[in-house]
Parts: sequence; C-alpha cells; structure tokens
Amino acid sequence: DVISPFDHEGAVFLYHRLLSCGLRLAATAGTDVFLSFAHGPDVASNPPGWGRVYAGLGDRPLSVTAFQDAIRAGRTLATNGPWLTLDVAGHGPGTVLDRAVGDRLTVRARAAGAGAERLALVGPDGELAGGAGGLAVEVTVDGPLWIAAVARGEGDPRVLDHTSLAHTTPVYVDVAGRRVARARDARWCLDLLDRLEGFTAEHGRFAHAHQHRDLVAVLDEARAYYRGVLAASSASTGSPGDSRRSDR
Repeated sequence: DVISPFDHEGAVFLYHRLLSCGLRLAATAGTDVFLSFAHGPDVASNPPGWGRVYAGLGDRPLSVTAFQDAIRAGRTLATNGPWLTLDVAGHGPGTVLDRAVGDRLTVRARAAGAGAERLALVGPDGELAGGAGGLAVEVTVDGPLWIAAVARGEGDPRVLDHTSLAHTTPVYVDVAGRRVARARDARWCLDLLDRLEGFTAEHGRFAHAHQHRDLVAVLDEARAYYRGVLAASSASTGSPGDSRRSDR
C-alpha cells in the first residue's frame, strides 16, 4: 500500500526503490479504520475509505474479478483525495513498453480535486518534471526506466492525514527486453535485509528455532534477487555494479 494509516512518504520512498530494482508492483491503498478504540481528544483514524485505490476496468463491466484483474495488471491510482491521470506515449499505468535508446516519449499527466496542489512526473532518478494542474514533457530513453505521476497537497485538518497524496502505478519502459536495474537501489534493499536480519536475531522471539531459520531463508532468497539486479546493472553498463544514472 502506497497510502495507509502509516507514513505515506516512507511508503513512496520504498515503492520507488523496489520499482527501480525491476519489480512491477501496482500502487494500492488501504485505510484501516481504528475509530472503535479511539480515546482522547485527537483524531485516531481516518474515515472509512479515505485511502483508496481505483482500477481501470477497460471495457469490462464492474465485478470482483474484473477489479482484481485490473489491479494485477497495474491499471491503478492510489489516493486519499486528488484525482490523477498518466499517459506515456498513449498508454496508461501498468503498461510495459519496449523501446530503444534514443527514442522519445511524450508524457502527460493531470491532477485535479482537493489536495492536488503540486504535480510531478517521477522515475528512477527522481523528479522528471513538476508543476500544477497538468504536465506535458518529452522524455528521451537512455536505458530501462519507469515513469509515474504523483500529486501532493495540503490535507484535511479534520482527519488524521495532514497531507494529500495520489500516486499512479508506473508505465514501465524496457530496452531490448531489459527491465530497469539500478545498483544504488539494489544496494539499499540489500542493506535493509541485512539490518532486518540483525534486528530479528537480537530482538526476535520465536517459539521454535526453525522459525528464525525459515525467516533467514526468505531473506536469503530476497538477497539473491537483489544481487541479480546488481549483476544486471553491471552487465548493462560495463562497470562494477553501478548503473549509468543511479548515483545522481
């Protein structure tokens, strides 16, 4: 979930790291409502449905299956207020394009509604363009990348969220079938896994020793993936593990 009862910007930061390691993850949201055990004068929860996900069904009628399929395909917008659209070379969120280095892509985004005060187009190297209302830019492909739209603004003071946020699933741009693989982001994920293992070894409480071994096995499987991202980055650039633009 990009939007949840917790730290939206922290979730966005993590989401971008994972996308830059070649993972194709739909932007989703979950409110989680805690009104039933609120105590004290302060707001303890957002209203039901405050953080939500919209999914493009295409020409299919609304049904649980159609909605599930649209989320799996990444045709989604996660938001707690603003409405946001993204178009990359005529294609919407979740689309995978295969392009050559040097190709140019026309990218358009539009944000509207409460809390849509600043609009940005983002990718593996950060912000590609920013403004308000609408954006239309040309992006030159210089390697595999992803492009998403984000809107931010002031939140509603009556609820727990103090900022508004909307985030699309990206459009993914492969080059010769290669996904984006950024060394910097893979290293960040590997460091996070190491710290998580250390934390569980020091503070974890397990009923049986094999439960911790099972956890470490899952972490090792994840490490193998991100080491593969490092290898892919090295192979595509000819350098020892650094993508051409990863350290900007």
